[in-house]
Amino acid sequence: KPKKEARKILESAVKEVERLLAEASEDSDEVQQGREALARFQLYLGKNFYFCEEVPQAEQLFIRSLERYLQSPQRLDPQYFVTI
Repeated sequence: KPKKEARKILESAVKEVERLLAEASEDSDEVQQGREALARFQLYLGKNFYFCEEVPQAEQLFIRSLERYLQSPQRLDPQYFVTI
């Protein structure tokens, strides 16, 4: 049950960040940070689906997260994206 609650929180965070990015008109540092946050949230949401044994949805979210990360100009500035 806690994993399902965490999923709801992550899904609402993803929707909120997507909404804010849709409203943003310029490519500022805040927009880049929002895109990075969205990639992280999708990664965490994918992990949630994976640990709930919903692998097909998890794979889709992992791919979306990777896609967003690879499109980010911040990928050229090496920093930890995920820690275990």
